[in-house]
Amino acid sequence: MTRKVLLTLFVLSFAFNLGVAAMQPSPGYMDAAYYFSGAARLAGGEGFTEVVLWNYLSDPQGLPQPSHGYWMPLTSVVAAIGIRLLPFVAPLRVAQGVMALVAAASVVVTALLAQRLTGDAGQARLAGIFALLAGFYAPFLPAVDAFGLYMLLGGLFLLAVAWLAGRGGPGWIVLGALAGLCTLARADGLLWLAVVGLAALWLAAPAGGRARLGAVGWVALGFILAAGPWLVRNEMLFGTPLSPGGGRALWLLNYDELFIYPASQLTLERWLAAGPSVWLANWGAALGANLQTALVVHGLILLGPLAVWGGWSLRDEQPAVKVGALAYAFTFLAMTLVFPFAGARGGFFHSGAAVMPLVYAVVPVGLARLAGAYTAWRGRPARPLRTFFTALALVLALVLNLFALNRSLVGWDSGAAQYREVDARLVALGAGEGEIVIVNNPPAYYVETGRPAIVVPDANVAGLAALAGRYGARWLLLDENVPAALAGLAAQPRDVPGLRYVESFAGLHIFKVIP
Repeated sequence: MTRKVLLTLFVLSFAFNLGVAAMQPSPGYMDAAYYFSGAARLAGGEGFTEVVLWNYLSDPQGLPQPSHGYWMPLTSVVAAIGIRLLPFVAPLRVAQGVMALVAAASVVVTALLAQRLTGDAGQARLAGIFALLAGFYAPFLPAVDAFGLYMLLGGLFLLAVAWLAGRGGPGWIVLGALAGLCTLARADGLLWLAVVGLAALWLAAPAGGRARLGAVGWVALGFILAAGPWLVRNEMLFGTPLSPGGGRALWLLNYDELFIYPASQLTLERWLAAGPSVWLANWGAALGANLQTALVVHGLILLGPLAVWGGWSLRDEQPAVKVGALAYAFTFLAMTLVFPFAGARGGFFHSGAAVMPLVYAVVPVGLARLAGAYTAWRGRPARPLRTFFTALALVLALVLNLFALNRSLVGWDSGAAQYREVDARLVALGAGEGEIVIVNNPPAYYVETGRPAIVVPDANVAGLAALAGRYGARWLLLDENVPAALAGLAAQPRDVPGLRYVESFAGLHIFKVIP
């Protein structure tokens, strides 16, 4: 594949993602708002700190607090570099531009991966086009989130696997470093370390036993160099190298408990007491949701079988296909059995992005196999059939792209606009600068208003009042999206102990905290 083709794919992808970003005047949802707020504070010289709490799993002591204790820092760091380099441009637009560059780079890496797997420049170009259109990921690649980074890192990882197969030596440090960067992008990126450890033992085998052990050592060194400083930072601040509240997330019994207060209620004993019927129901719900994501999102509906066919045909000659399938299987199991609530509510959608370069790369192979099989069956010329099937696949990919964009971009800014309007009302009601608000989406509220915010807890009214007192919150904003224990207060707002109902405004019920 020529550099001209790669450059064309890069420029087209960058321009397309900038166009999508132009229709996103705000971060749009909690994850993106969190990463962007972290990037803005980093670029502004405030370091890894935050003035929002979106969960209470780590029993935070107050605001400000160390940032990125649950969500990982790489997205914020990459965006912050751009914001720092272009201080004369609106920070959000710079951050989106950086993510557009990352997405464009992932398209190029996908094309290179396809070229490496197939040796066919035409199939590599087609894979790049599929990656450019991006299916259901199209609205989210320019968002300030980990999607594009995870795609890029996953593609680079599999490209490195294809290069290192059958070799020992220091080249394996690259895969270790990529596994470390995956971990810095998403906490479940740690699964890629397990994958590369197994891959090192397997793929370096032709070079001998010592080479296998050496490959594992180089992998470990690469991981430590990439992720080690952050893990040490966490150990020093939180007493654990990983997420300080991640252990408690294992013992959730429903999704709302991600926001439970106090989080000390989440224990192994409580989880065991719930019994197999609850566990099986939760795992079953996650299995159904994740299978749907696998078939519709990652499988691109009708293109999924072609990807499986193409990957299967390459499995013996291209170890990267097996490694990618192993990584996907690990991710699916983790997001179904270990983190069923996070997985079913978007975690698997996020995590699966790392394997999409492989999906895009093997779909053209499946198309070629389909055309060949049809030719053998009907005796038709293969080339026109291949062109016809390719055109159909591209039309389907374009339809998925447009459907995803239309579904996601309509109303993208509605929550941000609501928060700006309500905060102006709070100021009119006497809210002072810096007074903390309890709200459903604290990162978005902070981004839009500059006001510290903490999340509405999964607690009853007494627990809510206790939380407000502990963290010094002065205002509560409720809508219909509340945990079950607060549903009555949201349905019939009124004075309750510790809270005075003020008014309902712009779709939110405003309460004043009474110390």
